[in-house]
Amino acid sequence: MILVTTPTGNTGSIILRQLIDQGQKVRIFARDPEKISADILEKVEVATGSLLNESEFTEALQGCDTLYFCIPQSNTQNDVNAYYESFANVATNAIKNAGTKRVVYLSSGGKGSNLPAGLITALHKAEDIISQSGASVRALRCPVFYESLLYQTASLKKTGMFFFPLTVITKYRRLP
Repeated sequence: MILVTTPTGNTGSIILRQLIDQGQKVRIFARDPEKISADILEKVEVATGSLLNESEFTEALQGCDTLYFCIPQSNTQNDVNAYYESFANVATNAIKNAGTKRVVYLSSGGKGSNLPAGLITALHKAEDIISQSGASVRALRCPVFYESLLYQTASLKKTGMFFFPLTVITKYRRLP
């Protein structure tokens, strides 16, 4: 069985749907499962709780050999590193306690560059913590650029262009 965290989020909801479509046995871990559509809820097991509560997280992982783990994004924390590390520490303990064998963790591109990059650095630090859980960890290191393109699909479809909040682009070259 696979435990999916953040099942109402941008990536968690997509992964959840794909797993269900593939016929996988899925349990979701959510604070508010009522935010999930009824057609999804009838196809999954539901565990309710917080990713910051070790006992709830451990209980949700019981019987799951795989975990999809995504730390919920927040723009309200004062210390981004402490925010991501707290989630990673709880997850690592829950993974150990439940004996989960595999973890797929949503990280970010640029690992190994050693450049301080705020949220990206925090995601990498959390990845390092989770890698010490004893489980086999696969980090999805998606560049933020590509994740940002997800929100541009309507524009791409309609106009063939995408837009970013850049002040000025002074020069570009069209590729042949």
